[in-house]
Amino acid sequence: MLQAHQIRGLPILDVETGKELGTCKDILISKEFKAAGMLIDAKRWLSAPRMIRMDALLSIGDDAVMLPNADVIQPWKEELHGDWLCSQHFKGLPVYTSNGHQLGTIEDVYFSKDSDKDIVGLELTDGFLSDIQEGRSWLPIQTPMRIGEDAVIVSSVSEQDVKKIVTNQ
Repeated sequence: MLQAHQIRGLPILDVETGKELGTCKDILISKEFKAAGMLIDAKRWLSAPRMIRMDALLSIGDDAVMLPNADVIQPWKEELHGDWLCSQHFKGLPVYTSNGHQLGTIEDVYFSKDSDKDIVGLELTDGFLSDIQEGRSWLPIQTPMRIGEDAVIVSSVSEQDVKKIVTNQ
């Protein structure tokens, strides 16, 4: 599994030419909570925003994002992709069950290393002191899940799925 913060800042390389095309600025997430694409931080100043659809990537490695060629890069168009959110949007959002219990606050988003690159879970925090004393929590992604403006709402059975984890900080 990969965490969103591990992917941000990775160089994006063209496998055909070996050329660096930019760096990963953020992961784009659809309303269905699927990894939809990647926002590219251009190498040039004042260039228009660009993106790559997740299904166009060859792989996301520990050290770089690999593309088959530069042709898979598209311009970012608000009218086409306006309902997609950046993974950084989720950091700090509280997660509540449908019966009103807060499970924690989102610290990071986890992605599958498989070809589908789906979102597989959320890393939750209860605050700095709790992280030190008890560690953070892991919530596997389940449906139904609603992404709201101020919170993420999950089913009440999700509360049983929360597991404690220890993160390398």
